[in-house]
Amino acid sequence: MLLHQNIRGLNHKNDEFSNFMPTKPPQVLCYSEHLLKSYQLDNVLIQSYNLGAKFCRNTFKNGGVCIYTND
Repeated sequence: MLLHQNIRGLNHKNDEFSNFMPTKPPQVLCYSEHLLKSYQLDNVLIQSYNLGAKFCRNTFKNGGVCIYTND
């Protein structure tokens, strides 16, 4: 199962997404518009998930995509 969400900012939303998770956790989480820089995204921890891939804009403001995979 895959969950995609346009989150418009990943910072400080982990608790919000923990409450939103379905009873059977998805194997892949894909978040668009995380609004973070690469080094910031490396420090975002989502319980039971590992950061598998990321894209962060360097020349434009906002945007970005990250993909987490279940342990």
